[in-house]
Amino acid sequence: RLAVSSGYYSTPVGADEEHRTGQQQCEAGRYCSGGVASPCGSVSVYCGVAASSPVAVDVGYYSTPEGVSIGLRTGQEQCGAGYFCVGGVRSQCPAGRYGDTDGLSSSECSGECDAGYFCAAGSTSSTAAVCGGADVYCPMGTTSRRLASDGVYTVGGAGVTTRSDVSLCLKGHWCSGGVSTPCAAGRYGASDGSGNAECSGACQAGYVCGSGATTAQQEECGLAGGSDLGSKVYC
Repeated sequence: RLAVSSGYYSTPVGADEEHRTGQQQCEAGRYCSGGVASPCGSVSVYCGVAASSPVAVDVGYYSTPEGVSIGLRTGQEQCGAGYFCVGGVRSQCPAGRYGDTDGLSSSECSGECDAGYFCAAGSTSSTAAVCGGADVYCPMGTTSRRLASDGVYTVGGAGVTTRSDVSLCLKGHWCSGGVSTPCAAGRYGASDGSGNAECSGACQAGYVCGSGATTAQQEECGLAGGSDLGSKVYC
């Protein structure tokens, strides 16, 4: 009798063990031990040609080819940018994060997307996509643009396209579409958070309200603008 070589299995496979007549090299995706061929096992290991035991996939690598059964992997490849690899499985970096290097091995990837930008799954840059216009904002690590509601305006960033937060609309102003606008002359805004051009209402009779007024009695009619006309004017 001859012992079966390491990485080989005895043949013919269908015959009784006592009647095996030869040996065959183990095919890729299987390993051969004690003359028996077995599937490699799981996605976390791989088996090349003539493997005598499964080989664990390295950290930051995934088993290949991905299209075959998870128990018949034949090799490994390093994770590319935009992905992370754990236990032989390749996954996209989550939305809100990015991966700018190869061989990442954690779902944290390279970090969070920068404020003023957003990152879809599989992004390779911290500034993958510019947030947009004044009506949207993107905090750090955001997965998509956030629409500014009425009553707030967008702030932060290097310019109007990279806003990162919102602030409550101030008295004397109204805010819509992420933009703060002074209440029109003849109207006033007595409270924060106004979301329409009506503001708090019209100026009180007998008083003048300039642009951005915060009270219905901003200035008495005859004194508005330093007027000395007295009873010759009315409001």
